[in-house]
Amino acid sequence: MNMKKIAIMLLSAVWLPMAVTVSAQTKPLWVQNGVRSLNNRVKSGDYRFHAFKTTGTYFNQLEAERFEPLKEALAVRYGVGTGGMLLDSVAAEGGSVFRISFLDGAGKPAEVFARLVDDWARIDDDVTKWGFEFYQLYAVSEPDAGAAFDNFSLTERYGVKPLFMSLIPGLGQIHKGQKGKGYAILGVEAVLIGGTVYSALETAHYNRLARENPGAADSFRSNAATFRSMRNTCLILAGGLYIYNLIDAAVAKGARRVVISRGGAPAAELAFAPVITDDGAAGAGMSVRF
Repeated sequence: MNMKKIAIMLLSAVWLPMAVTVSAQTKPLWVQNGVRSLNNRVKSGDYRFHAFKTTGTYFNQLEAERFEPLKEALAVRYGVGTGGMLLDSVAAEGGSVFRISFLDGAGKPAEVFARLVDDWARIDDDVTKWGFEFYQLYAVSEPDAGAAFDNFSLTERYGVKPLFMSLIPGLGQIHKGQKGKGYAILGVEAVLIGGTVYSALETAHYNRLARENPGAADSFRSNAATFRSMRNTCLILAGGLYIYNLIDAAVAKGARRVVISRGGAPAAELAFAPVITDDGAAGAGMSVRF
């Protein structure tokens, strides 16, 4: 059994989670998980979150027609046509919102207010069908409820929760929308722990055979030494990956998410960030954002 090859394979496995990084194409959390959790966190105002996805060959055209999915959704909900809908921008607390005016199913004038919370676009992998995917997130009021919305902000920070979740390796990264990295960490850590247990059992097995068979003791002890080295390597790599998992969960940015706070009161966030002291030492610093 070639320990050099085993070490290379194990090191390659540990490198996998570190190589699975968050790229510029990482979907925002509301694209990955939908809007249910956002709607459960509405603090004030009579509104709901709605997400829309459109696809097309030309991104400029998707942007120009960005309100069509919203209007179509309202038309279906209230049983009206989009042709008679009027859209304009109005000033409201917290920023501009869009007003959509129409006649409801009973022919009475109604108006709905919508605020664009976030949008995200990417080039689709299957360019034979279309070129772009365009996602939009709106907060949409109930008819005639006014333009009262909570405060919305976007962040890639997740506070301290991912750190505690990553006591089980990978869960913190999954929570932050880094699912590829999280599952890679969880899987590799499981393989390394399994390798540690297996090699420890094989070490004990060959040591026992060496005691029971003095004539072949040298051969059995050699096998035991090989598995002992494998056990130690797996144990060291598992510990290193676990520490990396905790640090990454604490300081690395995650997928973009929406923070909701009651009108006029931005939410405070506790976050960790890497810092370098004056003497050149590296560490993690804690900050509170208001």
